Amino acid sequence: MIKYITRIAIVFFLFTASAGFAAKSTASSPAENQHELYHPSAAEHTDKEPAEELEYELSEEDEFYDPFADNETTSTSASQPETISDPFQGFNRRMFVFNDKLYFWVLKPTAQGYKFVVRPEGVRKSIKRFFLNIAMPKRFLNCLFQLKFKGAGVEITRFVLNTTIGIAGFFDPGKGLFGLAIYDEDTGQTFGFYGMGPGFYFPLPFFGPSSGRDAFGLIFDLALDPITYIPGATLFTTMGATLFTSINNTSLKIGEYEDLKEAAIDPYISLRNAYFQNRESAIKQ
Repeated sequence: MIKYITRIAIVFFLFTASAGFAAKSTASSPAENQHELYHPSAAEHTDKEPAEELEYELSEEDEFYDPFADNETTSTSASQPETISDPFQGFNRRMFVFNDKLYFWVLKPTAQGYKFVVRPEGVRKSIKRFFLNIAMPKRFLNCLFQLKFKGAGVEITRFVLNTTIGIAGFFDPGKGLFGLAIYDEDTGQTFGFYGMGPGFYFPLPFFGPSSGRDAFGLIFDLALDPITYIPGATLFTTMGATLFTSINNTSLKIGEYEDLKEAAIDPYISLRNAYFQNRESAIKQ
């Protein structure tokens, strides 16, 4: 318990320190600020005079009337997606910049060097499967909490098969031989299953996009992480294992984040919207 509390305190310390770094980076020189993300509202503040408005406006009688239109289904409110709460967007954008620089300056170069040393992709995928197999308790318990008893049974069966036939989880006979796909459930999804909304958008340092609900659920997910309870494991070995997992997983998907940024007009908005859509879809499954 003391080790777990210390781990949470370190996460909180890293969050506070990174927030201060992000705030400091935004107050840097003008030349550096040229690389900051474009904010759509900034386009409204220009020195140009607004275009002269048309004096003529269509009245209700002039508008085209479709007697066969369904007013309820054609209303704009029905077609608009649910608004994402982002009351701390100023701070969140700074956190986005922090995580973005962390990726390009630290995580990506490290993952590229790791990929150069561990060249076979199959080896790196086996390492990823090993850590996924260890994380079974988190998925199993959240399946039970969400009353997904079939998913809980699948997780137990996969763990037995992959630990024995799959040699400690480095291989996945559960899926390859028996077609048992992983049930990727977490505490944030469990809260959503019982009706808790996502709350506000709240990206975390090092962890990336999150919400008020998922950030709170992350505390329980860390508590359910079996790496914390390995006999003889210390806080540093636990954090080291987490960092190693992140580097290994990043080496398998270098380029995906870059493609998202290149295709997006505003990467912050695109990443935020994609995160919320994926999370809501996972809860409904």
